[in-house]
Amino acid sequence: MHTDFKNVVVIGIGLGGANVIKALDSTLPATHRIIAICEDEYAYFPVASIRAATVPGWERKATEDARKFFAEGSRHLVLPGTEVLKINNKSVEIDRTHPGFGTEIYFDVLVYSTGSTYSFPFRPISGQSTMEEIRNSLRAEFAGEIAAQHKGKKITLAHSCSYPLDGGYWKEKAGKNLASQLRNFKVTLESHAHVDTKGLINGPITIQTFDLGNGGTATADFLITAHGLKPRSQLMAAFRPDTVDAAGFVKVKPTMQVLTKDGSLDHIFAVGDVNNADRSKQAVGADSQGNLAAANIVTYLSGNNILKLYKSAAPLGVFALGPAAGVGQIYFGLVVGNMLSARIKSKELFTHEFLETFEH
Repeated sequence: MHTDFKNVVVIGIGLGGANVIKALDSTLPATHRIIAICEDEYAYFPVASIRAATVPGWERKATEDARKFFAEGSRHLVLPGTEVLKINNKSVEIDRTHPGFGTEIYFDVLVYSTGSTYSFPFRPISGQSTMEEIRNSLRAEFAGEIAAQHKGKKITLAHSCSYPLDGGYWKEKAGKNLASQLRNFKVTLESHAHVDTKGLINGPITIQTFDLGNGGTATADFLITAHGLKPRSQLMAAFRPDTVDAAGFVKVKPTMQVLTKDGSLDHIFAVGDVNNADRSKQAVGADSQGNLAAANIVTYLSGNNILKLYKSAAPLGVFALGPAAGVGQIYFGLVVGNMLSARIKSKELFTHEFLETFEH
């Protein structure tokens, strides 16, 4: 193996990391190569998880062999099934050796894109009554997906706002539209709810009644809780505790470089769910951050300090409710319904774009 290359190491190939890699694949100087490190043997597309959890066979559209990320013969490399144990200033330590590598890999630039943890959508086939306590839009989508794919299942969607979208971020019109469509699916909506889940974990449970904290109750034999995401910033926190905020997000500059008082970590970038750059944590934000970070990495390696700046866009998103329904808040705050939402997202959940990443 040719070892004269300098390395751009990417930890994690989720949405943010994948977009960095795709952009760098053709723009990185010939002196450098990408080394993508992922804990799993496969790349995972979370946008499609709601249907992969409810429709047999759809899991094949949400995952792909990580080894296919680069074309055969590429100088860039993927190290699948590999865990990063430690970050140092100019290297990472991993849990196993690979051909041509020991357990320490040096880098010129590091991209930290470890993403977040959240309640993984299950496939609730056996339960007759499902309750979701929701605190983000994905769970509203999942409730709609279950209702669309499994007719007659009793679903209670408990959420803490007036509508099943955060009214402080998304337009009330979008929340009302989403609520109306969910009711058309016979989903019971419980607003201003704070559910006592009795310490139970997600999945099938003995049928029982839950106090919703809003004066109501719900009976279920399948429970899905979702209290938002938790950034996977442990490695960065262990390396430099001052780079992680109180909520666990990695602090970044508008350039996506890790924020420090002295600029000593300007060679480390953080993108996607793990950073503090974007409240919404929508896929579109990870796309934008990944592309911007890639452009700035190329500029940084050239010795130019004039980098592009990331600005959070106005709230932009499409929320699928099964393959033929949904609501979107798109450009200029326009709220759209079923027909356009299905065309943009609901029908295929962007899986074509995901799978095209692995075609060379």
